[in-house]
Amino acid sequence: MTTGPVLSRGHSAAQNASVLVVDGLRKRYGGIAALDGVSLAVGRGEIVALLGPSGCGKTTTLRLLTGFEQPDAGTITIAGRPVAGAGHWVPPERRGIGMVFQEHALFPHLRVVENVAFGLRGLSRGARTARVAEVLDFVELGGCARRYPHELSGGQRQRVALARALAPQPTVILFDEPFSSLDADLRVALRAEVRAILRDCHATAIFVTHDQEEAFAIADRIAVLHRGRIVQCGTAEELYDRPTDRFVADFIGQADFVPGTVHGATIDTELGPVLNWQSLPNGAAVEVMVRPERLNMQPNPQGYGQIAERVFRGRELVYSVCLASGRRVHSVQPPDVAFAPGDRVAVTLSNLPTPAFRV
Repeated sequence: MTTGPVLSRGHSAAQNASVLVVDGLRKRYGGIAALDGVSLAVGRGEIVALLGPSGCGKTTTLRLLTGFEQPDAGTITIAGRPVAGAGHWVPPERRGIGMVFQEHALFPHLRVVENVAFGLRGLSRGARTARVAEVLDFVELGGCARRYPHELSGGQRQRVALARALAPQPTVILFDEPFSSLDADLRVALRAEVRAILRDCHATAIFVTHDQEEAFAIADRIAVLHRGRIVQCGTAEELYDRPTDRFVADFIGQADFVPGTVHGATIDTELGPVLNWQSLPNGAAVEVMVRPERLNMQPNPQGYGQIAERVFRGRELVYSVCLASGRRVHSVQPPDVAFAPGDRVAVTLSNLPTPAFRV
């Protein structure tokens, strides 16, 4: 049995040296690059999300990490041990990786206790029984040990799958879009539970997801993949506020883009000047990112913005505003700020630094 997270309550925020290191992974299928030089290091006790649209390379990365496929180039190291690349190849069952699948993959003819015990090998019957009881208590399913999967709720089945992954004490746990089959309310509740469980047992985990909200809620860092490459890796705040790539700016959250020209310390746009905090070269043509919560509006009959559309979302209103150029931008306002389609408004950006990208 591999050395991995112990089941003990309480989590230290300190993270040690990298447990999982991926360096220069490449994989092609029929001449098409699925991965094109992916590198990533994950620290002990860290939760990292692999986020991106369909076809970006998330699933391929997962299959290479588990050992279901071999990379064409690059290396994978787990707990200091090379497991793939550079003449090394360790089969999936010897990598110290736990896996939680999209559809849970529980055996319907086995009870909960038997599903959790399935991956435990090399232990005496007494040790195996004790370990299963420990992880079931840890995920608060001790009272469900004798039930079959069909007798459980969706959330309970998800926790059984997590308990089964935790039981062999893996070095790293991989999650393949684990909440996608659940309804929205249950997804929100369960991802909070799973994050708490991973924190409590100091687990190192990677989540594969296309859901930004899920990645923001559960991960310490998020690696955004696009066309087989990690284009940016950072905290949710870094990706949202300081995207380094035009794709990331557009993919993470909602964003509009307005053209601008760099004039020294500022960038001139039709929304007014914005700070050139990235030190872009003078005279450069750029696109400035506009987040809807940073677009301010004031009623003004002579304003160069005109309300084109209004969408009520309960706690907020989202306005589509047509600028003098014909370009549309969006603004989020509290429900007590009421404008009607056709109203003229003065539109300005907040004075917070906003990214711009060379055209």
